Amino acid sequence: SKLVFEKRYLKKSGEVIWVHINSALLRDEHNNPKYFITQMEDITPRIEGDLALKSSENKFKALVEQSLTGFYIFEKDNFIYVNSRFCEIFGYSENEIMTSMKPTDVISVEDRERAKENVKKRLQGEVQSVHYVAKGNYKTGKPLWVEIHGTHLEIEGKDVIAGTVLDITDRKIAEEEIRKLNEVLEEKVKDRTNELEIKSSEIQRMNKLFVGRELRMKELKENMKDLENSLKDKTNN
Repeated sequence: SKLVFEKRYLKKSGEVIWVHINSALLRDEHNNPKYFITQMEDITPRIEGDLALKSSENKFKALVEQSLTGFYIFEKDNFIYVNSRFCEIFGYSENEIMTSMKPTDVISVEDRERAKENVKKRLQGEVQSVHYVAKGNYKTGKPLWVEIHGTHLEIEGKDVIAGTVLDITDRKIAEEEIRKLNEVLEEKVKDRTNELEIKSSEIQRMNKLFVGRELRMKELKENMKDLENSLKDKTNN
């Protein structure tokens, strides 16, 4: 029989070490136990490395699971990891996203081809990272805008895309309301400008009429004066 296991030991100095043990029982020709052959290997560096990696993974998960930012990692057409905020942003459960959805499925149909092109460019090495805004595919169909950051990485020998997603729907709605308000204001300014131009033209017309009447009155007064002078001259003669 053979035993393979890992166990902690204490060195003479009191230091704890991890040892990989491979032990086999040898028997004689009558199948009676004869002695053990045991091989021992100090695997402390590997164990400590694994523990450090596990600790880093736990810290990473603790950080991203409490984040207000959506985190994702995917390989080609399959999600490898999404945090709870990512699921919340799109309205799908983690199981739905991880088992039945492609990475581009969380993007609306109208922006999906652009998203596919961005994924292709990163996986083929054309670009290292991308940053863009797109319409999201929320489960219930309500409006959703997302800002996406994605980077091409290699994890355990696999090409993956990792990044973040921000829900910017409120910002986009506000921008659209401001745009519509500006259009209304521009239209009102245009109408007011047209109104002022019409009034200005009317004032100019009235001014012309007034000036013309004043000129005619002046001319009439001058004619009356000439006539009076003429009558006076005739009377004197």
